[in-house]
Amino acid sequence: MTTNSAAQRLSARVLSQLPASNRGLWALLAGYVALRVIVVAKGHVFTSYDTASYALRGDPLLNHGALVSLTGGAPRLWGVPVFYAILPSDMARAVAQWALATLAWAVLAWVIWTLLRHPAAKVVGSGSILLLALLNQVGNWDFAILSESLTISLGVLVLGLLLRWMTTGSVWMLVATVAVAFWWTFTRADISVFTLAVVSVLVFFAWRQPQRRRASVIAAAVLVIAVAWCSAITPRVYETHRQWGSLGVDASEELYYYRLRVLVFGDARVKTIFSEELGMPACPGADAVAARPTWDVEDFFDAYHDCPELVAWGERNRDGLFLRFAAAAPGEYTRMNITLVEQSMMGATLAVVPTIVPGPIHRLIFPGHPWTLPVVVGGFAVALAAALLLGAMRGHRRLTVAALVLAAACAVSTAAGVLLGGGEFWRFGIQEAIGWRISVILLVSVAVDLGLDRLRARRAAEAIPPPQE
Repeated sequence: MTTNSAAQRLSARVLSQLPASNRGLWALLAGYVALRVIVVAKGHVFTSYDTASYALRGDPLLNHGALVSLTGGAPRLWGVPVFYAILPSDMARAVAQWALATLAWAVLAWVIWTLLRHPAAKVVGSGSILLLALLNQVGNWDFAILSESLTISLGVLVLGLLLRWMTTGSVWMLVATVAVAFWWTFTRADISVFTLAVVSVLVFFAWRQPQRRRASVIAAAVLVIAVAWCSAITPRVYETHRQWGSLGVDASEELYYYRLRVLVFGDARVKTIFSEELGMPACPGADAVAARPTWDVEDFFDAYHDCPELVAWGERNRDGLFLRFAAAAPGEYTRMNITLVEQSMMGATLAVVPTIVPGPIHRLIFPGHPWTLPVVVGGFAVALAAALLLGAMRGHRRLTVAALVLAAACAVSTAAGVLLGGGEFWRFGIQEAIGWRISVILLVSVAVDLGLDRLRARRAAEAIPPPQE
C-alpha cells in the first residue's frame, strides 16, 4: 500500500467519525491546510529596504536603534516589530506569519459555515473564503518581512471572532476579539479606521441588547484607548523615522517627496497643472530623474534640492498643496485618484510562492487594469442587491451587517490612503482590496442561503395536496 493511499484511507476514516453536518467543513479545511503546507514548503522569503525598520538585520549598518517602542521611539508602531523580535530569523518570521494566516482564514471559514443553513450555501461561503486565502495575491504576503501579512491576518481573525461573538455572546470570544483588534491597531496607523468600525459594532450592541451592554461598553472603551494611544505616539514615530529613512527627514516630509516624485513628476498631465496653475518652478534635474522607469526617490531628493526656486516654492506651498490642485483642476484630480483607487484594489505579489489556484481564477478575482474597479464595485453592488431583495436584513442580519461595515471601513480607509499616500498603493491598500472581496463573499453566501430557503419553501408548498372539494 502506498503512502498516498494510506493517507487517503486515514482521512476518510477520520471524516467518517465526524458529525455528518460538519464533514463538508472538515473536508474543506483538510484540503485547505494541505495546500497551505505546499505553500510554506516552497515559498521564498522576501525582504526589502523597509524590512530593516521592522526587524533587526544581520548588517549593523542597517540597524539604527531600537525597533520596538511602546511610546513611539521607533520607526514603526510596535505591532509588527514586537512579533518579529521574538523570532530568530526571517524564515521563522515567515513561517509564523503563515501559521497565523492559516489559522485566521480557517476560523473565518468555520464561523461562516456555522451561520449559514443550507449545505450548498455553506460550501459556497466557506469554500470561497478558503479559495481567496489560497490566491497568490493573498498568500504571498506571509513571506514578505513587512507589515502586510499581519494587517491582513489579524483583520481576518478579528472579523471571524467578532461574528462568533455576535452569534453566541460568549465573553471569551469578546475578549479574544478585543485582544486581537488591540494588537491589529498597532500594525499600521491606518488600521485605526477598522478598529473604529469594530467599536461601532460594539456600541450598536450596547444600545440594542441590554444584556450585553456592560461587556460591549468595556470592550469598546478598550479599543478606543488603543486608537488614542496609537494616535498619540504616531507623530513621534514619524519623527523617529528620520534616523532610519534614506532621505534623513521625518516620515511626513518624506511622504511629500514621494508624492511629488510619483504623483506629480510621474504624471505629465498633473505636472503641467502644477507648473501652469500652481506656479511650480522648473527643475531639469528632477525631470531627468522622473524620466527613469524606477522611482529613485533619493536621486529625486538631491535633484530637488539642487533647484533653489523649487525648494522655496515647496516651503511656501507644501501644506495643503494637493487641496489646491483639487481646486485648480478638479477633473484631473478626480482622474488621478480614480487611478490610485484602482491600484489599491488591484492586488499584487512581492514574495514568490507556488501557484496553487489556477490562473483564470486569479484573474477573475484580481483581474487587473481596466477591470479591477468594475469587478469589485460591480460585484459588490450586484451581491448586495441580490441579498437585500431576498430579505438579508431579516434572514441574515449579522452576516449582512458585517459585510456592510467591512465595506464601509474599506471605502474610508482606501479613500484616506489615496488622498494621503505617496506610492505603492497596490501594497498599502492590500488589506482593503482583500476586505472588499470578503464582503462580496459574505453577501453572495447570504443570497445563496436565502435563495435556497425560498426554493425549499416553494417545493414544500407544491408538495401540499390541494384541498378536496
